[in-house]
Parts: sequence; C-alpha cells; structure tokens
Amino acid sequence: MIFPKFLFRKGIPVIDTEKQGLGRVPVQVARELVKTKHAEILHDHPAVIGLRHIGHKTVSSGRVVSTSPLKYLIHTASLFASKSSRSVILNSLLFKIVDHKLCVMATDLESYFIGHLEPGANYSFTHDKGISGICINAKHLGKILSSQNNNLNVHIVRGKDNPAMRIGEFFIEGEDTSGFPDMQFHKKEGRVYKGTITDIAAKLNFVGQAMSKNMYRSALCGIYFDLKNRQLVGADGNRLHTVSMSDTDGRVDQNKNDISVILPATLLRVSKLFAGNITVADNGEHQYTMFDLNVPGCVNCIGVYNAIEERYPNYMDVIPKEGFINKFSLRTKDLILALHKALIAVGNRDDKTMACEFKNGVLIVSIQHMGRLIYQGVVRGEHHGPSYCGHINVGYLADTVRTMPGDLIEIMLQGKKDEAWTIRNQSGFTAVIMPIGLENGK
Repeated sequence: MIFPKFLFRKGIPVIDTEKQGLGRVPVQVARELVKTKHAEILHDHPAVIGLRHIGHKTVSSGRVVSTSPLKYLIHTASLFASKSSRSVILNSLLFKIVDHKLCVMATDLESYFIGHLEPGANYSFTHDKGISGICINAKHLGKILSSQNNNLNVHIVRGKDNPAMRIGEFFIEGEDTSGFPDMQFHKKEGRVYKGTITDIAAKLNFVGQAMSKNMYRSALCGIYFDLKNRQLVGADGNRLHTVSMSDTDGRVDQNKNDISVILPATLLRVSKLFAGNITVADNGEHQYTMFDLNVPGCVNCIGVYNAIEERYPNYMDVIPKEGFINKFSLRTKDLILALHKALIAVGNRDDKTMACEFKNGVLIVSIQHMGRLIYQGVVRGEHHGPSYCGHINVGYLADTVRTMPGDLIEIMLQGKKDEAWTIRNQSGFTAVIMPIGLENGK
C-alpha cells in the first residue's frame, strides 16, 4: 500500500463523504483506517482521508466500530466490570463454555451482565477436560481483541497454577472462577413487575442529563423508574427531567401497585442497547431490575442493576401545572444553534448565567462577563403573553434542548421571575429548570 507524504505529518485532517470536516487523527490511526478499508485517501483533497464505512459522525469512545459479535459481546461486558476496584475478580470478565456456546459475565456488584454467543462459521469455543470457565482482566482482553480479525477460535486451557485461554494467535493467563460473585437472576417467583418502555434509549438519555453528582443525595444520583405513574425521572435539585415510560405495561404482582425503583447512573453506559423490556424483582433482601440487551450477533443478553435503597422525593409537586402567563414556541434547531454559541462564550467559567428576554415574537439571549456583553443571539418563534426577562443556566437549558426529540419545543413561564421554567415537546418530554436569581441586577 502506497501512502502519500502527507501521512507522515503529526495529524491527518479527516472529512466525511459530504466533504465536512470531522477533525484530525494521529498518523497511526489514519494508517489503520485505510488498511481496514474504513477510509480512503481522496486524491482531489490532499492531506485528507474520507470516511466511507464508519458514517457521517465521529466515533465516540463508548462505541465499537466492528462487525464482530465476539468483540461486541466483550466490549459490552467490559462496561459492567469494575473500573477502580482493587478486587482482581471484579475487574475481570468471566468466560464459560456450555454446550459449545460462549457465556460472558461481568459485575461491579452494582450492575451485572450476562450474554451468550453461539458458534458459527467464524467462531468455535472449546475447553480442556475438567475446566470450562476462566476470569480474564477486561482491559488486557480488549487490547488483544483489537488486533484480531473476525475469525476466532477460543479455547480454555487447564494450567498448572492458573487456567489460561487461547484466543486467536494469543495465549493469556487468567484466574479460576471460584471467587466470581454468583449471579442468579432467573427465578420467576421474585418478579414483581414486568413491562415495556418505548423509545427507551432516547428517554434515558434525556432524563439522565438531570441526575445529581452530589453523592450526599444518593436518591438523586440515579434515575427514578416511577412504575405506578409510568414516568422516568432525573433531578438534581435545580432541574428535573421527566417523560412517560409507555402506554402499556404488565404487572406480575398486583399487590405491589406502588412498586418503583431508583437505578444507578451506570445503566446509561449501555442504554443504547436496551430493547425496552424491563423486569423488576425482589429477592427479599433488595430489589433489582433486568433489561434485555440487543448486542449484535449475540443471544440472551441481559443487564441487571441493583436498586438504590432510598426514597425519591415527590417530584410531581415540582412540576408546574398552571399559572403560565407566557408561552414561547420555537424550532429546536434554532435554539440549539444560539445555545451552542452561548456555551462557547461562557467557556470554562463556573458562572453559566444567560439572560433571556421574550418580547415581540423573539427570544434574545445574551452572555455578559465583567460587565461586558460578549455574546447576543436572537431566536424567532411564536410568543403569547407579556414581555419577560429572566436568567437561567445556559448549560441546563442546552442539556434539555439537545436531548429532547422533535422539531418544536415550548417554553412555559409563570408570573414571577423566581418561578420555574417549563420546557416541553409534543412527545411528553418535560423539563423543569429553576431560574437564576440576581441581586441588584448582578
């Protein structure tokens, strides 16, 4: 393969198929993209690589660009393994081979993963007599898999001191499975709720933006699954996001109609893989919730999360239901553009106050610093009510608008400047944000 001289520069510019710039990548990454045919050198644009198979968006660190089911399975399991535990076993993935199928498990004791891969033309799973399982460090395994092709033979070997696994051309030692936490989540007698959440990935992404990072308020550090009112809720004390779960659900235990759970933020790592099916169980000691996962090429994959044992505040009392004197309807993309520029103006400062003035059918947003106006934007829309001027955290508003689906949104305002703003769309996504009160206009 011939590489032009520009590939020896420190960073290679990258564009997509529509000639839009995506940024720069190191030379080694550029070489790998071309070698694996994920990209090609565009001769009419020297010093540029055009992405072909990856798509029009940049690749996030949490996404696997691969067609290998085994790599998908191991990457997903790695998201459930502990990231900082001193326990070797919690930093590891457990592999078991049962009836020639590969079963992969992982846990950080707060969340659990179980997934399976069947043998096929590209995969075979075997083990020595007397041993069928092994625990291997998730990070070490990820580095090995990144260099493998899609045709892999996995063989678990009985070692003298520790078991090992041969995967493709690599041989890696591990630990035996005796210390791995027991994960039994298939007992039907413990189920208290079973239902479906429509568009679950988008809804969790929306409510997850409002979760608290303050560990002293543990109830607000998770997502509230209000199964009685069928609402998903996230809140941090200054803002609240809520959306309806679905129109239909099913219950296993009719004696527990008030069953609801608070689940940890770690579920957002794999929420894009959730199929929408949800099962809540109670084993007498604590509650846990199971989600079916769509891992490409794999079967019977589930994610399990222990509930946070706290009581969630009565969020219904926070949502304004009447008393709106102002309503401003506008296109989502227009507001996103203005907020993006406002965030650039704010930069890394802790103060993210943005002034908002509603009048004459427009929303005027502005950012000031040290008494100087450094950004002002105008967003046109449909305004009903008197003129209004208030201040809000531009970051909170941006989180809301960027994760709220649809082309149109409404901003509902009450009479007093210290009363909450309500932002909603036509699909039931609702956000409540407390304004910023300024003293003497400062």
